[in-house]
Amino acid sequence: MQIHEYQAKQLLRAYGIPVPEGHTAHSVDEARSISRLLGGEQWIVKAQVHSSGRAMAGAVRLAKSVDELLEIVDEMLESRFLIESIHVEGGLPINAVLIEEPLEIAQQLYLAISVDRDEDRIMCVASEDGGIGFQALIAHEPDHLYRVSVDPVVGLLPYHCRQVAQRLGLPSFQYGPFSDFLTRLYRFFVENDITSLEINPLARLVNGQFVTVNAQVHIDDNALFRHSNLQDLRDFAQEDPKEVSAEQHGLSYVRLGGNIGCLVNGAGLAMATMDLIKLNRGDPANFMDVGGTVTAPRVSEALRVLSAEEQVQAILVNIFGGIVRCDIVANGLVEAARELGVKVPIVVRFAGNHAEEGIEIIRSSGLPIQCISDLNQAAESVVALVRDKR
Repeated sequence: MQIHEYQAKQLLRAYGIPVPEGHTAHSVDEARSISRLLGGEQWIVKAQVHSSGRAMAGAVRLAKSVDELLEIVDEMLESRFLIESIHVEGGLPINAVLIEEPLEIAQQLYLAISVDRDEDRIMCVASEDGGIGFQALIAHEPDHLYRVSVDPVVGLLPYHCRQVAQRLGLPSFQYGPFSDFLTRLYRFFVENDITSLEINPLARLVNGQFVTVNAQVHIDDNALFRHSNLQDLRDFAQEDPKEVSAEQHGLSYVRLGGNIGCLVNGAGLAMATMDLIKLNRGDPANFMDVGGTVTAPRVSEALRVLSAEEQVQAILVNIFGGIVRCDIVANGLVEAARELGVKVPIVVRFAGNHAEEGIEIIRSSGLPIQCISDLNQAAESVVALVRDKR
């Protein structure tokens, strides 16, 4: 679960991690009040959306007068944020802006902490080249990133902090303040079950203080039951409505950019199915896991979601019957296909519990649904169906 920048900074502040003085506005009137509260003659205005690249897209701006501040806020709050990496139709709504005081920055750094699942470690990542354009820089020059691996059993140790500080080129007298900053950040990461924390930029001010200028935080969904204070931070308006609707029906659904819909039970099987589609030079349109205790209504809802996607030109249903009964899935597919009037071709592969019964239900339905027992052949067939439409 991703949270907004202003929410992340509220949480960081509770851990004694410095952030700029600022407040969130949902209207022009609130922005006017905030300008008086903060004082000064200039303010930074940041659109609150779940996306990176805001500064490059004009969603982070400097206001040099109250009138300009109100104009910027009014313009942002009546718009939507859309860049190439966002797949939500029409872009993300801007329902709030964060207004902060400007800082006297001596150096912009990059600092991140994430879970490295390959190494079963927590990874601290740093660079002395933070700020706007950082992503483009490391795409061409990855050596600008420095990584320190931390054993989660032992935790972050002082020598880890010194290593990062040295790589950032900090003078030795700042090792102490930086170590304190990184230690607090690590504790925040672990205690709140964060999966990814990115600070870009991390500012080193002219007075030597380290301040979190921008923070992106992702929290482990599976750990939210331990954090009642974090559950309410989710902003459904920043998520794909179709993915939210699918989740409410017990479906794990993520939209991708391809044209072959996937309906599968089990995350591992879903990944393998998508891999086979790619191996056969096809392009998956989604990740769809209907779960290990799939029911006919859930299958029906999954097919409804997939058939509503304009880019989906064919659907591959891949069900392995362990606990699940393939005949129950078949009944759900047949009922849904008839009710929805699904027009795209469907290829079904059943294996395991009551697979033969499920195949017989589909074949006797009279619907144009192919049943193929071999998974690779099923993937080849669905890719061929899409090619034939071109």
